[in-house]
Amino acid sequence: MLSILFLVDVEGCVWFHVLFYTFIDPFPLTPSSFIPSSGCHKNYQRRIVEEATRVMVCIANRLKLAQQHIDSAVMFYKMALSKRILQGKRKSQVCAACLYIVCRTEHTPHILLDFSEIIRENMFQLLRVYTRLCNALCIK
Repeated sequence: MLSILFLVDVEGCVWFHVLFYTFIDPFPLTPSSFIPSSGCHKNYQRRIVEEATRVMVCIANRLKLAQQHIDSAVMFYKMALSKRILQGKRKSQVCAACLYIVCRTEHTPHILLDFSEIIRENMFQLLRVYTRLCNALCIK
């Protein structure tokens, strides 16, 4: 027996609660937690990527980087988002680190100090985020 409870929050996202029952035991075996429907989760990720893209565009404009560099950095951001390695890190640091990865792979004449001055963050904190991103995404 399966019981499903649907809820709609203020943003219009549908959440559902699923209870599974066995035929022998009338009590639920493992009630699930409230899980967002896939559409709401995708909208949330899309919004996060759009905000990060705006930050990257601002940084790239200050450094006079091309659109292809921004597009590559957004792809690195999406990969990092899918691997869940962005939790607990500032968006400006992650965006700058993604752009710096692209600058390193494309051999542009920008150094980490340029990025840290633009986002007004400590260079060593930015270096830490950059190193973690490179290790997690297997970038040499």
